Amino acid sequence: MGMSYTLVVFLIILGAAACVGMGWGIWSLHNGRQVSGSTDAALQDPEQDQAVYMREVRLRQHEMLQNAYGRKYMV
Repeated sequence: MGMSYTLVVFLIILGAAACVGMGWGIWSLHNGRQVSGSTDAALQDPEQDQAVYMREVRLRQHEMLQNAYGRKYMV
């Protein structure tokens, strides 16, 4: 009693998916994360996440103050 053809096809598809996954893993280990010049500053330097976040908070606060008091008071 052998394996059915359906099981053989399923195992081949499963093996192909495993090979693709291993190939992607090897490629990502070799090439790493590609960062272009136009990406976010936090992606270029992960230690700067807090600084980038605080800058965004300060800019939002300034915009809120500008909207509340008008732009003529903000230098």
